[in-house]
Amino acid sequence: MSVPAAYRVPAGVPADLAAELDDSHRYVSGVLMETMREFQASPELVRYVGDLRLYLRAASLLTMWLPGHRLRREVAVEVGMHIAAMKLFDDLLDDDSGFDRFELGLCLLLEQRAVSRLAARSGDPAAVLAVLESNFVTVGLGQLRTKREPAAGLASWRTHAETYGGCFLSLYGTLAALAGRTPAASAAATDFGWGFGMIVTIADDLRDYERHGERAGNLGHLLRTGRVTEAELRALVEEARERATPPAGLWCAHDVRPMIDRYADDVLDRCLPVLLALPDDGPPPPGGQP
Repeated sequence: MSVPAAYRVPAGVPADLAAELDDSHRYVSGVLMETMREFQASPELVRYVGDLRLYLRAASLLTMWLPGHRLRREVAVEVGMHIAAMKLFDDLLDDDSGFDRFELGLCLLLEQRAVSRLAARSGDPAAVLAVLESNFVTVGLGQLRTKREPAAGLASWRTHAETYGGCFLSLYGTLAALAGRTPAASAAATDFGWGFGMIVTIADDLRDYERHGERAGNLGHLLRTGRVTEAELRALVEEARERATPPAGLWCAHDVRPMIDRYADDVLDRCLPVLLALPDDGPPPPGGQP
């Protein structure tokens, strides 16, 4: 029988936060895998969902303003379940995961299960549905614009990224506060989601340029062709870092700043130098995306 994948906490994360993230990851991963078995997913898809490491890590981080380890873990399941459903939906649209598209349609069942659990736990189903509807209109239309109108500079790239990056993860911060019945956590969890989502989106774009040959609308391509400056990119990362960082004095189960810094510094100190050291910008490599 498949078991949750081992969790590898990044270096420099405090031991208390690392221990909770490890425990939460194993628990959330196990529940998601069992749910996918219930939906008769193939063993390969079960393992794939259970191994969505950054997605499940983000779900746990978004709960850090909720009181009680058990509550945080349960809400992380529901948030992580919805995030995983959206990941499978994205795989269905891209048709590049190697999984049968009909099997990826199980994302609909997973999404419905997540919404039902979030609504029930919150005690305010109408609020949960309103957050999902308003935010996914933003995310969906943003994705559509991204495909129709590839970014030509920093302003347009940011407009796109704030929908599928910032807005996407921030809505789960709002949902975590609702499901945890902790209104005081909403602003911090939502801002953390926006900032962390933007950092991850920037990193993804830089890696997609280098590894997959993405060019049209890609932030790395815009940087390499002079339409975005290094200073502008660094400033955007720092803005996202500041947005993700909780306000001083606000209670949080653990200090999440080392995790924020770990990802932001990785963009500035590793991803960006690698990108700038590449040969002159040119056509995508064979097999890369145009």
